[in-house]
This record gives sequence, C-alpha cells and structure tokens, in this order.
Amino acid sequence: MVDTAGTVLQTIALSLPAVALYMTVLNELYVKVEQAEEPKRGRSTRDTVAVARSDSNPNDDNILRAFVTVTRSMNGCDFRLATLSLFFLVASALLLVLFLAVSVVYIRGIGMVTAVVGFALLALALAYTTYASFYQLYPES
Repeated sequence: MVDTAGTVLQTIALSLPAVALYMTVLNELYVKVEQAEEPKRGRSTRDTVAVARSDSNPNDDNILRAFVTVTRSMNGCDFRLATLSLFFLVASALLLVLFLAVSVVYIRGIGMVTAVVGFALLALALAYTTYASFYQLYPES
C-alpha cells in the first residue's frame, strides 16, 4: 500500500512543473491574443490612459499589464481547468504525504481519488486548448 502511494506521489511531483509550464504557456497565448486585438480596439482609450498616467513609473505600467493579462487568462476555460487541476494535484500530494506519515487507509483513498480528479481536469484543459486552437476560438468573447 505504501509503495502505491509513493509511486503516485512521485508522479504528481513530476507533473506539477509541467502544469505550471502549461499555465505559463496559456498566459503567453493570451498575451499574443491581446496584442493581436490591439489594432481592432483603436488607440483612443490607450491614449487617454497614457495621458492620465504620464507621471507614473514605467514598472507600474508593466505590473498593470501583467495583471490585466492574468485576469484575461482567468476568463479562459482552459486556464480555469488548469488552475483547478493544480489545486487538486497539490491537495492530493499533501494527502499522500500525510498517508505516508500516519498510514491511515482512508487518507490514501482520498488522496488517490483527488489525484485522479486532478489529472482528469488537466486532460480536459489540454483537450480544450487543442480544440480552441484548432477551431480558432481564441480570443474568447
């Protein structure tokens, strides 16, 4: 029993950096979508904001742009699924570490089910990204 939990824990530990990289790639995808939409929006709102912030620090503008991009990324179904997947995988890892410490069987079961849900959500996120890219659903309205 402990060997199975250890194997699943190693699988989760090796998958977490891949999930984080996937979320970073999604964020960059949304940055590209935002840059592609800029000519459509026009310059009037950007110019007004630039005049209103003429005394602001350039780093503040970069921070604000990054915040807007992450906020826009969170509107995407794939990014939300990846975030949920990350949450379930981390929760599963914590439960399996707890199981290795106290060897309570039902904690192992909950940890395994949580890991399966996390990997299923990750598979759904990847499938949605593939589907949306193939059918050109970006940007999401």
